[in-house]
Amino acid sequence: MAVPARPLFALQCLALLCLAGCGPAGPTTVVSGTVTVKDKPVVGEITFVGPDGKEVKAPILDGKYSVPNPIAGVNKIKITGMGADLAPGVGAKPMVPKDAAKDMMTKDMSKATVGTGVPPPAKYALPDNGLTYEVKSGTQTKDFTLEP
Repeated sequence: MAVPARPLFALQCLALLCLAGCGPAGPTTVVSGTVTVKDKPVVGEITFVGPDGKEVKAPILDGKYSVPNPIAGVNKIKITGMGADLAPGVGAKPMVPKDAAKDMMTKDMSKATVGTGVPPPAKYALPDNGLTYEVKSGTQTKDFTLEP
């Protein structure tokens, strides 16, 4: 028995539409915002430590961050520098991760920077520094103003 052309075409179109939606999905939850100390942007790394202890990290560049898919619930927040050794009170300087040292031997130093800003105070690298944020589903904004 032959299948009529119109229903067969409709089934093929339906199958294509279903397959078109089967790609990799983006993050369902994103928390983004700014991190500052004395109104200056911070450069470093932000870590969301979920209620289950799982950590989700993201860079802080020019005081801005975006964390994809942090764990839902109340998260402890850790904020650390990028590993650059700066003297206290140096101010806003380009910061370069220590891991990039080998690459810099063959590259232009001006292109090796990852952002400008001040390092965060060391106390914010500890998980019990007092910073928390309740992550909910969806896109959220949370700004952190750090005390020196």
